[in-house]
Amino acid sequence: MKKLLLIIAIVSLGSHISQSQTDTSKTKFILDLQVIELPYSIENEWLSYSQFSPGMQGSMLLSKSVYETQKYYTKRLFFKPGKEYRLFQKILRSASFAATDFAFELVFGSCPLGSGWVHEEWHRAVMNRYGVESFDEMNTFPIFKGAVSVDYVTDEGLAAMKSEYNPDFVRLSTAGLEGQYELVKAMQKDNFFNGLDLPFSVSYLYNIFNNISYVRYCSMPESDDETIEFEESEGADINARDFTGWDFTAWIYDLSRPNEAYSDRGLHPSGTGVRRYRRTTDLTTEELDYLVKMGNMQYLNLISPHLLFINSIKINQDLRFNFSVFHYLTSFGYDVGSNFFVDYKHNNVFVGIHNYHNLNRGFVGIEIQLINKNITIGKQSIYLSPSVHLWAQPEDQDFRTEQGVFGGRLELGVSAAIGKIFRPYFVLSAKTNGWAAGDIYLEGNFNAKFGISAYIK
Repeated sequence: MKKLLLIIAIVSLGSHISQSQTDTSKTKFILDLQVIELPYSIENEWLSYSQFSPGMQGSMLLSKSVYETQKYYTKRLFFKPGKEYRLFQKILRSASFAATDFAFELVFGSCPLGSGWVHEEWHRAVMNRYGVESFDEMNTFPIFKGAVSVDYVTDEGLAAMKSEYNPDFVRLSTAGLEGQYELVKAMQKDNFFNGLDLPFSVSYLYNIFNNISYVRYCSMPESDDETIEFEESEGADINARDFTGWDFTAWIYDLSRPNEAYSDRGLHPSGTGVRRYRRTTDLTTEELDYLVKMGNMQYLNLISPHLLFINSIKINQDLRFNFSVFHYLTSFGYDVGSNFFVDYKHNNVFVGIHNYHNLNRGFVGIEIQLINKNITIGKQSIYLSPSVHLWAQPEDQDFRTEQGVFGGRLELGVSAAIGKIFRPYFVLSAKTNGWAAGDIYLEGNFNAKFGISAYIK
């Protein structure tokens, strides 16, 4: 933890010294409210609304809006636009900014709409699809609490998911990590393509180090000691239990055992209900080694100029770019690759190169998105964001198969400017079977999202 604090302090200090003196962006920050996602929002009798569980994109966009607002006004608290500061003033103000920003992360990360809330809401989104009710303990403001649960989940609901939709059940355990990385990517996109010039270094590092340490911890014997403590403190109260315990111990266990019945986990030590939580001692040597490997590969997420306070790399008047390396855990294994952010003659293009892996072999994929291409119809400005994502992935999302299948996802986002600030939008997408980060569906699906953004000038 001390190393993490030191790294964040050094990087964020450099970040604010280099960034905070300029404010050339026409947009301060973006507020984004997704109103409805179809068919997700109305599945299972509108469960996402009745539980206030807005889904993957809905929760991520709410959180992103808060973080961008906070970054802008915290920046303004210490640095005034157009004012020149001497070197010592820059260092002092930057250090104060970094400390304030990190304190905000520590507190808000465990509050509703924070990054921890996004983590838990992405778990809940997967359960919502199958009518499995839950409660997000983040909504109780568990500030500084070490482990936070998604509870009030029944064994019967989890057993049905495991039996009928094992790939989704596997994805359930990794969805929180996926949500935090998608939040980071969304902030990077806004900073690069909309020129927000906001110092996100602390947020990036906080989320990424949190994910790295969590995945690595799940493979350590110490995690078993805490699991035993959880089981003892929760006792026979099923409602008090988390839906899975340590996320990634459960992930590799169910990934490797697609045909095992949920009841085969055994009886809870209290004698009531299923023993949900998996321990490292429940894993085979192969499974534990794979989990250790995944923890080590998580460090790849630190490779990016974004994390070194570089929002954009300018080549010439026509071209600027940036990049990041990623490693996600998936419903079949993992996805490792690179994201590229490109602005060529004011054409914004996002490119993702994917290498999908299960236990035995790799598969490839590519996604390309044109972002906010402005066209004018009469006097009305319309912004188009088409994208195509093509892939080969393991057949049936299986961990051990040698067979691959081709698939893909097409998407079109359309927004219209109303006045100088507001842009109502809709996003239409169609996909085949397959995993795509941020898409709730593993099966083929047609999807529509409607919302409104506010570009605060």
